[in-house]
Amino acid sequence: MRTYMPDSPQAIARVLSLAILADGGLDVAKLRMLARYDLPKDLQLDNEEFDRVMLDFCYDLMRCADGDYYSHLLIEREMIATLLQDIRSPSLQLTLLTTMVNIADADDMLAGGEAVLLTEAMLLWQLDLHHVKLPSHESALRRIRTAALATASRPL
Repeated sequence: MRTYMPDSPQAIARVLSLAILADGGLDVAKLRMLARYDLPKDLQLDNEEFDRVMLDFCYDLMRCADGDYYSHLLIEREMIATLLQDIRSPSLQLTLLTTMVNIADADDMLAGGEAVLLTEAMLLWQLDLHHVKLPSHESALRRIRTAALATASRPL
């Protein structure tokens, strides 16, 4: 896995890429959500840099993946925690958690991998979903809270 400076645009892009791929594949609805809200620009990323980091992340995942699972990526909790540790600024962590919730909700479905990612982020960054203020997404927040609680109570 490539290494990036903590809180760098590349580390941010990789965490966003992780959120996009957390359900096991690339989803057009999530890419549309990023484009609609121009999230890379809001997080001080240019689109070319975001695309490059996402592509590099996909290559890194494929190198680490079990050959039987190339069509559906499985990302281990240890790798998730390692990637999330590159985000150290509390304000950036909150911004990314909010963005990750939006990404998870883009397809109106919360997959297990997304619940694991959000749970790991909240545990590592010591945040809770009540920190995320998304009034138009109250139903999504309820689904995510329920799934995150269920995931957190399961043994690794």
